[in-house]
Amino acid sequence: MRQPTIALLARKDIDTERWDAAVRSAPYGLSWWLDAATGGRWYGLVLDGYRAVLPLPVSRSLGPVKLINGASFTQHQGPFGTFSGAEALRMLRAIPPWWYVRKLSFYPPTAAETDLPSRWRVTPRTNHELDLSPDYPTLVRGYRGNLRRKLRDFPPTELNDWPLPDFLAFYQEHAGAKAGLTAASYKIMKRLTAAILRHKAGNCYHLTDEAGATIAALLLVHHGNRCFNLLAASSPEGYRLHGMTRLLDGVVRAHAGTPTVLDFEGSDIPGVALFFRGFGAERVVYASLGRSLRP
Repeated sequence: MRQPTIALLARKDIDTERWDAAVRSAPYGLSWWLDAATGGRWYGLVLDGYRAVLPLPVSRSLGPVKLINGASFTQHQGPFGTFSGAEALRMLRAIPPWWYVRKLSFYPPTAAETDLPSRWRVTPRTNHELDLSPDYPTLVRGYRGNLRRKLRDFPPTELNDWPLPDFLAFYQEHAGAKAGLTAASYKIMKRLTAAILRHKAGNCYHLTDEAGATIAALLLVHHGNRCFNLLAASSPEGYRLHGMTRLLDGVVRAHAGTPTVLDFEGSDIPGVALFFRGFGAERVVYASLGRSLRP
């Protein structure tokens, strides 16, 4: 049986069109996303002429040694395309042994379900997803009771677009410190969100109170049949008026009855996970992989 070919390519050597064509399940592996999230510092493993791809974001380089530590605001690194668990494992083994892999998240954890070499470690991570194909009345019956009671006090939420600079200022004010956002990470976030809107891959939405002040906002990314809750923030008034509950319900309402999956992007934080499950979202486990430099 012919063994699959695997090529390790620098960013400059990657065929962008063929690479992006393989990235169908999530936007995190698209070349423009990786360029924005890493400043163009990434390599790629290419299986059988772009049948499947695995991005390797490089945080630091010291001669031939590379540090693979994920990409900012990027939930996972694939693999993307068509591949088996054994082929995903072969791609992992194709990472040069002198590269230090601190974090490389697989979703779904195809390779983690296969026997990994002893130098690799696996840390389970949590995501939450909601299938929006049922109609809205059916979906809302799956909400936790306290969420339904909160929504009864307010009119249905319509999704209102919001300019990106306003969203970024609101996010930095109300969620930046909580998210541990540094000046460097805020710069990356601005670059990535601008790329998302430039490629028409997402929208900023906000919810206002009766006085017209924004109380909750989120950036929803679209790719294929999935929506991704990439960034979200609420003001103190937003917490009091259940702004994020109402805004996410607006997303559910807008896409109900379509073959769409709402990806809540997490979480491993118990309170946040409980909130997402309140919408009827299902827990999905994926893997964060690491590999030491020890022989």
